[in-house]
Amino acid sequence: MFIGKVAMFNSKRGFGFIDMPTNGEKKNIYFHCSDIHPQSKLKTITRDDYVAFNLKKGPKGLNAVNVCYTSEIKDPKYIFEHVDPRQRECQEVDLFLRIHCGKEYYTQNAT
Repeated sequence: MFIGKVAMFNSKRGFGFIDMPTNGEKKNIYFHCSDIHPQSKLKTITRDDYVAFNLKKGPKGLNAVNVCYTSEIKDPKYIFEHVDPRQRECQEVDLFLRIHCGKEYYTQNAT
């Protein structure tokens, strides 16, 4: 699982991009409205919303699939335990995890 911020979403055309921070740089990851998780309540997508997603290789590069709001994941510790380890090294994701999972849990479980 990866975490990112919505960079843009075109509701008329049904696609957008997620900024996925990794090791000091950001990658723009394409997603289509059909790639939103079927049980997600993600109806209106706005810029700077935090989302969780998986990656799938598409014809033009990586695509986000199973996109949902991070707030929809009932147990914040699930995010900490399942976020891709390479993303934990990124300062923006590290800060997100500290806030979302709680400082005490983060401190006990971060390696």
